[in-house]
Amino acid sequence: MRIIKKLDISKYLVIGPENTKGRPVATIIKDAVNAGFTCIQIRSKVASDSANASSGRSH
Repeated sequence: MRIIKKLDISKYLVIGPENTKGRPVATIIKDAVNAGFTCIQIRSKVASDSANASSGRSH
């Protein structure tokens, strides 16, 4: 089975430090997963590579 058929994007969240009102991105992601979000995209136009790495983002 192709992966695209397995990917559930019914509850999709795009998150980054620019839209968290100062809350840690990791905390919001944890809350989103607990709330049932099925796909989370982490984006940032201002975070450094080291900040992205510490949030769990891979390149």
